[in-house]
Amino acid sequence: MFSQGCGCSRVILMRLEIDPSERRNSEFVASNAAAFNRFIEVADLVEYQMGGGSFTYVSDHGGKFSKLDRFLVCRGFMSGWSTATLIVLAKEYLDHRLVVLSSVDVDFGHLPFRFFNSWLQLPGFVTFVEEECKKFKFSGPADLALATKLKWLKKKIKIWLADFNKARDGELLFKTTRIRALESDAKSRQLTGGEMEEKAECLMFVQEVESQKMKDLQQKAKVRWAVHGDENSSYFHGLLKANLTNNRLHGLIDGDGNWIDKPIILKNMVFDFFAQRFEDPWVVQPGFACPELPGLRMRRSLLWVRLLDLK
Repeated sequence: MFSQGCGCSRVILMRLEIDPSERRNSEFVASNAAAFNRFIEVADLVEYQMGGGSFTYVSDHGGKFSKLDRFLVCRGFMSGWSTATLIVLAKEYLDHRLVVLSSVDVDFGHLPFRFFNSWLQLPGFVTFVEEECKKFKFSGPADLALATKLKWLKKKIKIWLADFNKARDGELLFKTTRIRALESDAKSRQLTGGEMEEKAECLMFVQEVESQKMKDLQQKAKVRWAVHGDENSSYFHGLLKANLTNNRLHGLIDGDGNWIDKPIILKNMVFDFFAQRFEDPWVVQPGFACPELPGLRMRRSLLWVRLLDLK
């Protein structure tokens, strides 16, 4: 057993089976497996789904197989590195196949863009987005055009928001300073009607800015709770993350026995697999001959086809 601590997380590499299906053509000791399973339950450890093979030990003559080597991690590690990959390498000269736990993130596409609902209430934001969308030009496939347009629009929105926030923060500082000055003057003299109106406008502006910031914080809190949970639901969120990690497709073995983990090739392999499953095996469909069955005439059937095409 090898234990490695990482802050509040812990990774344990152990050699023992926990299920009869992890051993073939050799003796399985149920008492040892039961004791090991109790240790895993008490320590509250979880395991990553292993790819590249089902067994880590292969005898010299190739008749005995078992899954001895495994990585057990705490839920804190699983929560922090939910996209980690556990791969068993090919057997070369040793009887034990090497097991590699990699925490490198694999890029399967674009990251989601955080959009706050309060942006829709900013003056000029919706008009800016509409005008920028009209300026975009692209020649190519529709899906690539959409991805490029969203990426281009995201950069434009970031620049616009940076300028807007800079101007708003400057105006907020001026309004706040002006409110403090008027409140200081009110201690020594009676404010005029114009000064009272100015103070009310400044207070309204400050309240609007604080209300917008509060809405953003509420939306952030909802997203953070949905992803990480709180103290009461952290256990259940940990279980969900463990299930998502185990069900995650980290790689596939191709026809030549090579482990494929590159996102583009992996997506094509999955697409080809399901395309073959949904492919119609009948190239020529059998005809339907039933002269006694009532049906529509050719003219009426063509009329219905046109109506459906219009809809």
